[in-house]
Order: sequence, then C-alpha cells, then structure tokens
Amino acid sequence: MSAEKVIHNTTKTTQELLDVQKSTINIHFEEPVTPTTSDGLQSIPVNVQEEQQAAPTGEKDTCQKSSRTTGAEDPYWTEGWRNPGWFTVWGRFLINFSTIGILMSWGTFQLVYLEQVYPGQTDAFRIAFVGTVPMALTFSMGIPISYIIGFIGYRGTIAVGAVLFPLALFLASVATQLWQTILTHGILLGLGSSFCFSGSFVLLTQWFVKRRGLVYGITASGTGFGTMCFSPLSEYLISRFGYRTALCVLGGILFCLLALATALSKPRYPPRSKQQQQHKLTSSLGVLLNKSYVLFIIFSILAPFGYIIPLYLMPSYAVQVVGANSSIGALLVSVASALNIVSRIVFTYMADRVGQINVMFVTSLISGMLIMVMWQFSNTLASYAAYCALLGLTTGLYIPILTPMAARLVGMKHVYIGSTLAWMAVSIGSLLGTPCFGQIQARLGYSPAIQFSGAATLLSAFCLLGIRLLLDRRLLRKV
Repeated sequence: MSAEKVIHNTTKTTQELLDVQKSTINIHFEEPVTPTTSDGLQSIPVNVQEEQQAAPTGEKDTCQKSSRTTGAEDPYWTEGWRNPGWFTVWGRFLINFSTIGILMSWGTFQLVYLEQVYPGQTDAFRIAFVGTVPMALTFSMGIPISYIIGFIGYRGTIAVGAVLFPLALFLASVATQLWQTILTHGILLGLGSSFCFSGSFVLLTQWFVKRRGLVYGITASGTGFGTMCFSPLSEYLISRFGYRTALCVLGGILFCLLALATALSKPRYPPRSKQQQQHKLTSSLGVLLNKSYVLFIIFSILAPFGYIIPLYLMPSYAVQVVGANSSIGALLVSVASALNIVSRIVFTYMADRVGQINVMFVTSLISGMLIMVMWQFSNTLASYAAYCALLGLTTGLYIPILTPMAARLVGMKHVYIGSTLAWMAVSIGSLLGTPCFGQIQARLGYSPAIQFSGAATLLSAFCLLGIRLLLDRRLLRKV
C-alpha cells in the first residue's frame, strides 16, 4: 500500500513539473513582438507621459485612439510614407517659404525705401532696422508665444500669424511716414512671422525621430525657395506697378499660402499646460549652464552675420559697387537662394551621418573665408556672381541644423527651451548685423564692413570648434 502511495506521489510530482514547463514555454512565446508597419518598417514606441496634462485647448490628440489601446506607449511609423507628419513637413515648408522667404527679400525694398520713398529722411543705418526687426522678432518670441499656444493651440497660433503677416503688408502699402513703415513692415510683420514660426516649431519633433535632420532640411529649403521666388517677383511688381501695389499683391499671395500651411500643420499632441512649461523651464536651467551650451549661444549670435548681411546687401552692393541694375541684384539673390536649397538638403543629410557640429564647423569656416577674401575683391559682375553662388552653397546652414544641435547638447528632455534660447540668440545677430554693417560702411567704406562680417563668421566657426573639442577630442568621430 505504501509502494502505491509512493508511485502516486511520484506521478503527481512529474505532472506538476510538466505543467510548470508548459507554462514557462507559453510565457516565452507570448512575449510582445515589436510592431511593424505595412511598409515593413519597425514602429518606435514613444512615451507620451509628459503630454498627459495638456492645456485645455480645442485641439485633438491625433493619436489619442492608439494611445488608449497601447497604454502609456504609442507606436508609430517614423520613416514610411504613411506617417501623417509629412503633412506637417509641407505645412512648415510653406511657412518658411512665405515668412522667411519674404523677409530675406528685404534688400529689394530697402533700396526702394532709401532712394525713392523716403529720400533725405533716413539713412542706410536706420532703414536697415525695418528689415532686421521682423527677422529678430521671428526668432525671439518663442517663450512668450509658448504660453499663447497653451491657450489657443498650435493651429490657432499659426492661424493668428497667417492673418497678421499679410495684414502688415497691406497696412505698409498705405504708410506715408517712416514710423508707420517701421510699425507695419517692421514690427507687425515680425509678430505675424513669429506666430507662424513658433506655432509650428515643435511639430516636426512630434512626428519624426530617425530622420529629423532630413525633414528639418526639407522644411528649411522653403526659405531658399521663397527668397528665390519673392526677390525677383518683388522687383518685377515694384518696377511695373509701384511698391504700394506690389505690397498688396504680395499680401494676397501670402495669405493664401499661410492659410494652406495652417490646414496642413497637424499636431500630434496637445500643447503642455502652463504649470508644465514653468516646471520644464526651472528644471532646464542647470543643463543650460554648461560650457558647450554657452559656446553654442555665442555661435547662434554670430551665425547671422555671415548669412543675413551678405544676402540683404546683395542688391545694394550690385548696384552701388558692381554697377549692375536692380534686376541683376535681385537675380543674384535668387541664384544664391537656389543653390542654398540644394546645400541645405545635402548638408542636413550629411549631418545625420557625420554629425551636425562637424558639418556646421566646416561650412561656417568656408563661409567666413569666402566673405573675407572673395567678397572683398568682387568688383566686377562676374566675380561677384561667382562669390554669390559659392556663398549660397555654404551659408545659412544654422537654420535647419540649429534645433538638432540643441538636442545634441542639452538632450531631448530640454530641447524646446534649449533651442528656443538659441533662436533668441539668433535674433540678436539678425537685428544688429545689417545695421552695424551699414554704419561701418557709411563711415569707413565697404572693405572694413566686409571684414567685420567675415570675422564674425570665422569666430562662430571657432565656437563650434570649441564645442567639438569639449564633446570629443577624437578627430574622426560623429559629433
């Protein structure tokens, strides 16, 4: 009887072991598999915990449905053509095309205001502020507008800019005094641009991870396309119909483009609440005080000296020094902008592979040398055209790469405040660069002014070299 009991216990123990093994096997095969999309690309889980306490706006979380099915993680495709973020890419492209494109065409209007509209009432130093104020406001209003975004949402903010920006040109067309032109073509235009720029600022980072450099390059190329189109268009409209009609026509075109950009700009998450923004700002202060980021801010101040100054002054230099007419000056801006489109796409693609800081250092160094040497001795149309073409291939790369560089230095957790402060620093250089150049040129001539612009650009390159050495002293490293 005891033997039967032993056999029964042994059989029971064996059965329990088999059950445990079976359970272990089932658990092993029930491990979650990383989801893939229909185009065979791996989905990337994104933690949306930081976006849970969103501001009470009317904007929908476009991924709310999928977040309910997956809990705290929301897998989405980041490389495939089905990514809804591509609509946002083209929306941001149109914003850059319309706002920055028309701002970079200021040189055509500066010549008209100085010589035809307000002759004897102003000089090159003061009239330059009309063109630099909107550029400075575009890049410096990120923090104040972030609170407005919390109330009316991303699309609402872009829509406000889509109204203010063309309205500024309509009002500038009826201005009769210089201070009215400063208020309309300067301040109001800059406010409209800043609403569009800041409202769409973080939308790309919500949709893309692996190819952020590329999509920023695509959207930043809108600046080149816009300058290439609006500079000769402005010149044609002014010469054919007068500057007042030209401003009205441009205002109508820009309203249509920005309305389309507003419709295409699709946020993935609602904006943060006011409490979250304040907590984010205070928690980021320690990260922003490191040596690399301080050098990065200095670079951001100096970078526009090698981009905005040469581009703004191309029409004036072509007329006053080279002896060309105003149409040729506008055409040179278009040529430089067209080549700048290609360089932005190519160099941002390279930046994803060899490092943003490496690419920015090389291009900034070349730009500074071109300004100090080639621009200095460009006294004929052929030599000046060659300089404009080469400069277009190397300058202005900070616009698409600045935000990825900020992410590299402060981390994605602090990327918004880090990049916002960097753009505010850019606004300082954008505001002061051209007026300082004009003041030096008026007192000492073009040569010292050109050397001033080139020296500032080279100094920005040395700041990047310092950042590079602080992060990694090895030569062949992706930084």
